[in-house]
Amino acid sequence: MVQSQETSIKETSTIDHRFTIGHIARLADVNVETVRYYQRIGLLDEPQKKRDGYRRYSSDTVRDIRFIKRAQGLGFSLKEIAAAFHPATARNCESIAGMTARKLQMLDETIHELTARRCELSALVSRCAECKVRAATSACKIVQALQD
Repeated sequence: MVQSQETSIKETSTIDHRFTIGHIARLADVNVETVRYYQRIGLLDEPQKKRDGYRRYSSDTVRDIRFIKRAQGLGFSLKEIAAAFHPATARNCESIAGMTARKLQMLDETIHELTARRCELSALVSRCAECKVRAATSACKIVQALQD
């Protein structure tokens, strides 16, 4: 009797790890349409419908969606994720490292550009402080600087 209960619990736990698309979306903190879109573009497999008319997803799908979102957060496009990271088309570690290094270089360039832009804006704000000291009738120093 104890053995049959253990077997039943194991079978139930396997069944409990099969989720509907709505449940998967909530667990992965995405919209159901995001899951469907990832299926359409081939990033996620679309399971067959069961007898009850629902598709059942494993908890691995949540892990895969979180992976995709994390890679996107690091600047990888869905196309890059599909080409480099998806198991069906995965490249070798060396090519992934190269792609990641290029992303890092692009990020460094963006940071450099943003830092330069920040310095320029800071200088403009300083000019505005000079305007406040002068009469309000004088032309705006920021506008003059941007026109020059």
